[in-house]
Amino acid sequence: MSKQKTDTEQLLERYISNRYTKQDVDKLITLFKRRKQHQDIDQYVEATITDSKNLEAPNTTQLEAYRLEARLLLKRIEQKNKVIQMPPRLLKYAAIGLILLSLALGTYGIKDWFSTKDITIISLAIENGQTQKIVLQDGTAVHLNAGSTIRYPSQFLNKERVIELDGEAFIEVAKNKDKPFFVRTKALDIEVLGTSFNIKAYAEDPQVAVSVLQGRVRVNMPHAMFKLAKNEQLILDKTNGNITKSSRQSNKSIAWIDGALYFDGTSIAAVAKQLQRIYNCQIKFQDNNLAKEIVYGEHDNKSLESVLKSIEHSTSIKHKKEGSTVILYR
Repeated sequence: MSKQKTDTEQLLERYISNRYTKQDVDKLITLFKRRKQHQDIDQYVEATITDSKNLEAPNTTQLEAYRLEARLLLKRIEQKNKVIQMPPRLLKYAAIGLILLSLALGTYGIKDWFSTKDITIISLAIENGQTQKIVLQDGTAVHLNAGSTIRYPSQFLNKERVIELDGEAFIEVAKNKDKPFFVRTKALDIEVLGTSFNIKAYAEDPQVAVSVLQGRVRVNMPHAMFKLAKNEQLILDKTNGNITKSSRQSNKSIAWIDGALYFDGTSIAAVAKQLQRIYNCQIKFQDNNLAKEIVYGEHDNKSLESVLKSIEHSTSIKHKKEGSTVILYR
């Protein structure tokens, strides 16, 4: 668009690029409440779509990256909606319009990714019973635990280095003060400049844990932001929203890299899920009340049998096998 941008257009683009102020948010709420302003936005979106038709059609690789960026943008809009209380109908309207604008105008940095060459969005799933270390294009090392899935670009051509994680990983981030590193999960986002930290964020688990070994990280959530330094840990309970920040020996959080297990007031239900991923087995409770039992201790993880015997010694919870399934009982 060659004409000078209106105030409404500039407001929308500031919101998309995450450069808005509290006053901008107030204006945005008012804007979406006014039917006349809806017509203005409709015209702007239609003009944007018309202009976008002159763009070269993206290839499959670009489309995959577009989808990733659009999904992250929509997630950010949804999180902000919890703060500004935008009605669901208007949220959907805003999300569609803003994503279209971001794709066409490049305000969220998508076009920068392909300014020189194509990239590939890589998806890697680690099977239960396995772990794996990968090194990203920028030199960042990612140690992935069993049952984890990671999505990342083959190259970081944007102004930000962004990966997606479902599971557990110990990440040693290569320093680059001009290009911050982000880890996106379903529950929270982590921003770092150069550090090493462990994040445990399996989608099916009730808790998310972030532990910092070196440097600093910032944990972003819809309603809160926390900064963590060396030997600090944050735990988010997804069932009730409780957040706990504490100091602890963060090296214990990466015991799994050396094949060890460390439980510090961990529920036996969470322990069972962890053992299922590590040993690729099925574990069930004869009595569901046992799932609330708490486990402490460090285990060398030589075998599933040795770990279960150690747990039995400290909790009196016994185990037996029925086919390929382990039954925990008392």
